[in-house]
Amino acid sequence: MTGKEHGMPPLISVVIPAYNAERYLDECVRSIVEQDYSNLQVLLVDDGSSDSTPELCDEWSCRDKRVSSIHTANRGPSAARNRGLIEASGDWIWFVDADDYVAPGALEKIAERISACRCELVAIGIKSFNEEGELPVSDLYAEATLPEGVIKFSELESLLYQGRRGHYLYSYLFKADCLRAFAAASGPFDEDMWLFEDAAFLHQYLGNVSDVCWIDDRLYWYRQTEGSLLHRADAKKAASGLKAVEQIREIEVNPDLRGLRQQMVIRFLLSIDTLAGDSVEGIGVRRHVRELLADVLVEEPRGNLPLALRAKCLLVRMGIYQTLRKLLIKAGAIRAWDEA
Repeated sequence: MTGKEHGMPPLISVVIPAYNAERYLDECVRSIVEQDYSNLQVLLVDDGSSDSTPELCDEWSCRDKRVSSIHTANRGPSAARNRGLIEASGDWIWFVDADDYVAPGALEKIAERISACRCELVAIGIKSFNEEGELPVSDLYAEATLPEGVIKFSELESLLYQGRRGHYLYSYLFKADCLRAFAAASGPFDEDMWLFEDAAFLHQYLGNVSDVCWIDDRLYWYRQTEGSLLHRADAKKAASGLKAVEQIREIEVNPDLRGLRQQMVIRFLLSIDTLAGDSVEGIGVRRHVRELLADVLVEEPRGNLPLALRAKCLLVRMGIYQTLRKLLIKAGAIRAWDEA
């Protein structure tokens, strides 16, 4: 039952797409169902896994009546999110990755703020960690710190463009009515996009938001694994990132934020160029990156770009950006270069 219909605290639907997640799924689900806050629904969407994930999902649905197990063909996380959105019955929806977990007390804190704020979106802080322990925040993004409370969507948009706030969907909770209305009008999650899909979706969604409830506490723990890093070339994934960039560029933006968005788009294009690799398809993607960079650089005076970003754009257009990156990797200096 939803909270708004029965005078109860808000019902929070947690959607967890799970593909071959047997190693971490139990820890993830346990971190949610063992919270003190009990008015929740957990939707485990098995995305055609080939390991024991389907059985684990079924076991959890038998163990806890708040947990539902859903099985689909393997179509990727966006398709799993769309299925979860269809099945969710809560007042608020939270998309959580199966290899991460939720901090103790997170749901109660979120519910308290939701009840106190009239807003369409909740933004929470996150921590990044790997098998060796907690990582600096800068390893994920340079997290902005703001007083807890309500902020305007334009303030969040500015932080996103500056790289001071992540686009990751797991760091946001969506008001269910607003999310469904947006999906009906603009389409659900794009199932053919596998890179920067969170950013494309979030920037489009923000156009329907007035107020954002900002929670500074780091309530979500993101697990950084080898698979979560952009190490291996993947031309198909890189090509889908171009689609995301083009969608973002089509969104109307406050003129005062245009330069910041330009910088974000350039950072995305540099990542796409790196991911594309040297296959025939990858070379085609990198050619498209150069064309898009030329277009983007026309939109705003180049003098407004940070010097390091201008230098990287020039290297990409000269076709030597990846050669230099490989040399920097060998020299152990790539991290400083990527963060410049």
